[in-house]
Parts: sequence; structure tokens; C-alpha cells
Amino acid sequence: MYNGTGSLLVVLLLAFLSACGEKPDVHSIHTSQNDQDKALSALTSATEANPDDPQVFLTRAEYYVSHDLYSKAISDFIRCTELESTNSVCWQGLAQAYLDDNRSRQAVESLEDFLKISPNHIPARFQLAEYQTIIERFQAAHFNLDAILDKAPNHAEALLLKGLVYKYQNKPLQAVEFMQQAIQSDPDLTDGHLMLGQLFEEAKNSLALKYYENAVRVDPSNEEAKMAIANYHWMRNNYEQALGVYEQLLEQHKDFAKGYFNQGLIFLELDSFTRATTAFNEALVHDNNFVLAHYYLGEAHYLSENWQKAKESFERASQLAPSDERAKEKLRDIEQRMANN
Repeated sequence: MYNGTGSLLVVLLLAFLSACGEKPDVHSIHTSQNDQDKALSALTSATEANPDDPQVFLTRAEYYVSHDLYSKAISDFIRCTELESTNSVCWQGLAQAYLDDNRSRQAVESLEDFLKISPNHIPARFQLAEYQTIIERFQAAHFNLDAILDKAPNHAEALLLKGLVYKYQNKPLQAVEFMQQAIQSDPDLTDGHLMLGQLFEEAKNSLALKYYENAVRVDPSNEEAKMAIANYHWMRNNYEQALGVYEQLLEQHKDFAKGYFNQGLIFLELDSFTRATTAFNEALVHDNNFVLAHYYLGEAHYLSENWQKAKESFERASQLAPSDERAKEKLRDIEQRMANN
């Protein structure tokens, strides 16, 4: 799937500037607004000097994408496809820019247009199937995934996505079948092990833990896989094991706010309010806009009868999520308690 290529932008921009006699410092291209302005100016000069070169429009489009300027990126991607109708990178980039700009219909249509030109292009067809899954056009996604698997029966990601589509269709047996084929095709497919673990856990089958452990074996640094193991133990009230896994996880990923947050929730269940407070505060160090961390920090203070601290946390949660009534209810309760003291 196309996901934008910042490195390509740097390489092509350096090549252009070099041809113009410039000697840019690679480390300074994106370091300041002034540098960004110069980079964009150079890219625009390249399009003006080479109006029939699809590559310069592709490069500028990727620059726009890297700065979230999707409408401008879309215009350049379209120009690229007009100049070189078989350039898959331009078409896939165009589709991704449409999707990032919340224009899913155009994203799908652009890939369908490209596949009329290059019907055997598997990456574009897979990208189309991904988008169709996102917008819940499941039968269309199956059609395109089957087309891929007819040509590449062991395409692990296509097998996995087909399993995921079946999961969304509430067909767990077919989902398991295709996900297992995916990890047989590629035993190092971490997401496959994780998704199978989730399916078996939903079925209350202890094989879930085996799949989560396989995901960690494949990718020992994977945060989601370790968190799945910790949560597996947590949901079975194996608090010591769950906290042990979270400690290992947070040793590897010291800035993983969600890990500290879940740790805090476990401490709350254990009525260890001081440790819960520490964990929620640590989560907020790494993500100060984490609404639930503010809310449950308020809960920890509330249960410790530290009304002022609880009030501050619930107020922050309410500011970040004004439509959430829970924090407002807590604030009303605290105000009443403080008035009675």
C-alpha cells in the first residue's frame, strides 16, 4: 500500500538542486519553516522548468502530503497521472491523498480507474480492497482479494485481509481459516497472530494466549502484542502476571502512554490508589491530551478523598471531552461534597 515517501522527496529534491549547482545540507531540508519554503520553491521551479515531467509533480505531491496539504497534493498527483497514465505510484498516491482528505469515494474510484489500465497490478488491487474494507463494501473487497489470490495464492496479506473481512461480516470460522492460511504463508506476519489471538479470545478459547505469544516471538518489541498478553491475564484476574508483562513492556517502550494507563486501571481494581495515581500521571507525561487518563486520575484522587485534585482532573477531562457527561457528574458530586465539609 502506498503510504508516501519522504525519502524519495529528499533524494529527488537533492538531485534537482544539484543539477542547478546548489549544495544543500540533507539535514536542513525540513528543519524550519524557512527551509520548507525554500524546498517548496525549488519543487515549484522544477515543475515550471519541466512541465511535461511526471516525476517533478509526483515529488511536489509527496511534499504536500508530508505537510498535510492534501488538496494541493491531489492536484499534482492528478497531473502526474495525466502525464504518465501507467505510473502506479502516482495513482496510489492520489488514492491515499483522497483518503487522507476524507474523500473515500474518490479514493476508491481513482484506484478503479488505474486498474482499468493495469488490471494485473496487485499492490493497487490490494490497496483498493483495503479501502473497500474501510468503507464496509465487503463483497467488493472479497472480489478484489479473490482476484489477487487467483494470481498469487500465497499472498499472506491478502489472505489476512480476507480473514479480517469475514470477521467484520461476523463469520468467525471463515475468518480463522483465512488468517491461519496467512500465517502459514508467512509465519512472521505479526498482525496475523494478533488477529487470531483476538478471535480466539472472543470465543473464550485459551488458544488466544498462544497466538499472542507467537506474535511476541515474531516481533519482541511489538507493543500491541505484549499488551494483548497483559490484558489476557488481566481479564482473568491474574493481576500479578498482567502487571509483570506491563513492566516488561514499559521497560522497552518508556513513552507508551496506553501502557501506563492500563497499569493504572489495574491498580484501581486492586484499590492501590497511590500507585494508580502514579501510573495515570506517567501516562499524561507522555500524552497530556489523554482524556481517559485525566478522568481515571480523577477517580483515583476521588477514591482517596482528595477532592481538590480530583476536581482538577475531572475539569481537564471535561475540557477535552465536553460531551462526556461522566466527568460533569463527578464534578457536581465533588462540589456538593466540598460544600458540605
